[in-house]
Amino acid sequence: MIIGITGSYGSGKDAIAEYLQKKGFSRYSCSDIIREECAKRGLETTRDNLIGAGNELREKFGNDYLAREILKKIKDGKSENSVVVSIRHPGEVEILKSDPSFKMISVDAPLEMRYALTQDRNQNRPEDNDSLEKFKENEEKEKTGTGSGQQLNLVAKMADDIIINDGSFEDLHKKIEEILKMG
Repeated sequence: MIIGITGSYGSGKDAIAEYLQKKGFSRYSCSDIIREECAKRGLETTRDNLIGAGNELREKFGNDYLAREILKKIKDGKSENSVVVSIRHPGEVEILKSDPSFKMISVDAPLEMRYALTQDRNQNRPEDNDSLEKFKENEEKEKTGTGSGQQLNLVAKMADDIIINDGSFEDLHKKIEEILKMG
């Protein structure tokens, strides 16, 4: 089984992936491929640089490029179950859906909660240093992009299941378990 996770920034995508990892899933992230590209270019991984590099990669290699790279890694890893986070373009969903075991989850949470989570997480991500105003501005770009840009609104509509992450970790885990039971 391959579970894809999309959602707004700071909504809990990584928390879901971590939970699934504890259940034996291998974890992959489209953002990690973009971070690798930023490192090759000597760019700091600010949110703007990540968005720009991701858009450039999709423009140069196709809108499904990040997902194709992830599928290669999944096949090389030969894991029975995998979770893929940071899916942000309909082309990525389309290529992942070519695998019959793929299931897409969209996760969201209230804006203030998401912003607070990004400020509190201890991962030293430069992209988490934005002001609330910049956070909102970036989010609007991510939701409604066109062409090779991020299109979170369209990707969310392609999801098989939706999780609203507005409670405790235990609540989130229960929601994940319900989805897993449904297969």
